[in-house]
Amino acid sequence: MNKFIYILFIAAIIPGCNIFSRGYEIRHHDMQNHTQLRWEEDSTVLVFAGNEDLPTIPLQLERGKYSIRFRAKGSASAGITPHFVIRLGDYTIKDMHIEVGLNSYQFNFELPEHADGPLRFIFDNDHSDETGDRNVFLHYPVMIEPF
Repeated sequence: MNKFIYILFIAAIIPGCNIFSRGYEIRHHDMQNHTQLRWEEDSTVLVFAGNEDLPTIPLQLERGKYSIRFRAKGSASAGITPHFVIRLGDYTIKDMHIEVGLNSYQFNFELPEHADGPLRFIFDNDHSDETGDRNVFLHYPVMIEPF
């Protein structure tokens, strides 16, 4: 019984770890250098106002099928929405555009092998002109769960 309590305690102090589902709930404090990033709405919305590649703390996911869920809002410029890539280590989970307005996103992906490294959120087509300012507003938490 004491070993079980110890395992639960260790799992509780690992950020975002859910030992029962092998998933992660990623919150603002799970971002590397989170205090230096631009946050809105009481640190629940991460603002990408320029080209950025922002990593989380390292995650460990076993080979298998997963789903990632999050909400995000995009703003367009020159008729183009923000380009956004989500990577885990060397694996690209999703290469996409964030639509204008607040939207919910869910994508299934399969890791062909164990992945160990930060989850990276990449915004790479920043633009601003008289038509608008292209930005991404990523709402937390971001969920990764097996399916």
